[in-house]
Amino acid sequence: MSVESMNATSMVSTTTQPANTQQVNQNQQAAIAEKQSQAAEAQEAQKLTAEEVQDVVDKLNDFMQGQQRNLNFSVDKDTDNLIVKVMDTQTEEVIRQFPSEETLKLAKHIEGMLGLIFNDKA
Repeated sequence: MSVESMNATSMVSTTTQPANTQQVNQNQQAAIAEKQSQAAEAQEAQKLTAEEVQDVVDKLNDFMQGQQRNLNFSVDKDTDNLIVKVMDTQTEEVIRQFPSEETLKLAKHIEGMLGLIFNDKA
């Protein structure tokens, strides 16, 4: 094999290799985009609306009253956190609350601070 034919052969193989690499990269990018799309669709399907959450909370409360238990479920309107209260059935007094009032106040304060931080940077 002559030097010229060897050079021609190596030129052909090096020019086709980047095209193959580009095709592989495009296929990988398409696969990644498809996976991201599927993940986004799955996340959207798992989100509950405020009405659906309230419906679940109401059903939990109905179930607990039917069982004569002293638990009360609700959703905090400011933080959208689920609140569970242990109640005294005779006096209707709150014995314990999860998360506590202090924790809810702290969460509201942190959300307010984050809003200020991100609004200042924008």
